[in-house]
Amino acid sequence: MSKVFSIFIALMLVSIYGCGEPAKKIQISKPQPLLKIYLKRNSVLEDNNIISMYNENDSTLWIATKSAIYKKESGNIQKAPESLSDKISGEKLTCISGDNKGTIFIGTDTNIYIWINKRNLISHMTGRVNTIFWDKKRNTLMVGTNNGLLKFNNSKWEHLDAYNSVFSIYKKDKNLGQDFLKVRSIVTDDSLIWIGTGDGLIMMDGKKSRTFYAAHKRPGPDNHLTLIPGNSELAGNKVNSIVIFDNKKWIGTGSGISAFSSIDNFWELYTSDHLELSDINGKWVDKKVKGNSPLIGNWINDMLIIDNKLYIATTKGLSIFNITSNKWKKLNKDNGMINQQLQCLAEFKGKLYAGSIYGLYEINLKVLNNQKGDGK
Repeated sequence: MSKVFSIFIALMLVSIYGCGEPAKKIQISKPQPLLKIYLKRNSVLEDNNIISMYNENDSTLWIATKSAIYKKESGNIQKAPESLSDKISGEKLTCISGDNKGTIFIGTDTNIYIWINKRNLISHMTGRVNTIFWDKKRNTLMVGTNNGLLKFNNSKWEHLDAYNSVFSIYKKDKNLGQDFLKVRSIVTDDSLIWIGTGDGLIMMDGKKSRTFYAAHKRPGPDNHLTLIPGNSELAGNKVNSIVIFDNKKWIGTGSGISAFSSIDNFWELYTSDHLELSDINGKWVDKKVKGNSPLIGNWINDMLIIDNKLYIATTKGLSIFNITSNKWKKLNKDNGMINQQLQCLAEFKGKLYAGSIYGLYEINLKVLNNQKGDGK
């Protein structure tokens, strides 16, 4: 067979049977962004200062600024119904929460509002509300105020203050100040109620209680700073957030994080690089102190547990601590945050939301989890 004829036969076979399956188109998907931010300029928000959030059964994310309430369901942020917003108009909002059964709780500078099944709105004068906690086990609403703790159960209010409860301790204990009355955080654990105050931590077990406070410095009569020894390894006395994971209480303060196991009375401390007030010949100066962990900031405003990770809202950005692997990550201006002074956290539909003094961040957890960590 001649060479020319062989080529002819080959071309005929190709024309009849083709040369294999056509090449498949390779679709290159665009990388998902890590951050999305909601602001006045790109959403219905009328205020960029996000102070509190509440995830209602993963169906609605309720968002509070100092002057209004918003909600996010499957799409964009929307304004709260007029039946609610009109009645709280003019109030200075402080926090929002709920009972996951349809009722929403709203704290203000003067009142607690209870929006029953999103129909009837009732209020109770409380003074400033700092935090709200729904105790499912006890079917009790707990409201932290600047003057102790209020409980609402079976249509009755009970006020625990400096005259009838554990809060009276500050009158007898010279190591505690009046900020001990300011309830900043609440969480329950079986029979125990943990209460974070402006001057220490309270563990309540029925009528019994135990108080924890950190070593701290206070000015003496000669204007020198006096070291007040603590009775625990609490990181600081302003207890802004408490979460429970793996039989430990993770306690976020104005001076770092303490992890406490009440089973064996064991404490762990996590701090960032920070300034501490020192006394040098009667003059108060800020002294730089090295932290013992990659925590991004020492002032903790809020914390949240998702799986085995602790998400920490600080005034210097977001820290993420993998409790199992003991590894850290961070999000701040280096990762695209416009403002890193975070105030509140919430998980909603598989994403993390972080409220700052300038905008609401939507954080893609899948993208975040694939990023390498920084430390330890």
